[in-house]
Amino acid sequence: MPRYNQHIKEEIGFIAHEFQEVAQKIRGSSHFKPVEGVKDQMDANQGTPIYQKIHYEKITPILWGALQETIKRVESLEQKVKGLENGSTNN
Repeated sequence: MPRYNQHIKEEIGFIAHEFQEVAQKIRGSSHFKPVEGVKDQMDANQGTPIYQKIHYEKITPILWGALQETIKRVESLEQKVKGLENGSTNN
């Protein structure tokens, strides 16, 4: 890492423009706007980038619901696999 970036810590998160592309598919509504800003936007006066922002407080409940649904599906599939392993096809 270059010397001038030593103060920057690695962070974990979404890439805003990638998340923006799928946001409406996740929620199914054009009113759901978890991303603020425009991809690759530059400040015309200073020539610096204007970074997009993800509003995590808007996506957390949706992600939590998707996780709960996924857990239920996995549990159901696990039960079906157990049934098949035991020779039962009634599950």
